[in-house]
Amino acid sequence: MFLRSGDLANRWAAEVEPNLEPVWRRLAGLANTRVVVSTDELAAIEDAIERVLAPYVMRDEAARPADARGVRLLRYVLPEGAEDQTGGTP
Repeated sequence: MFLRSGDLANRWAAEVEPNLEPVWRRLAGLANTRVVVSTDELAAIEDAIERVLAPYVMRDEAARPADARGVRLLRYVLPEGAEDQTGGTP
């Protein structure tokens, strides 16, 4: 995924974002959120995200709204080393 998608955000910002309608441009964004969690908590977070996305991923094409378009959601889950468990900012 790193190799295939590493430059995706830069290409999107240069090629797609300038041509988006304002409503789509406002909804685009980035997040870099650091949390300190146990393995069970991380598994629960991942499960919750998958449950939120599943209805949209699995939706039949005929059920999509007329104004729907593809949206790429990139999600990296990168556990830090044991020495980084302090809970400070990213």
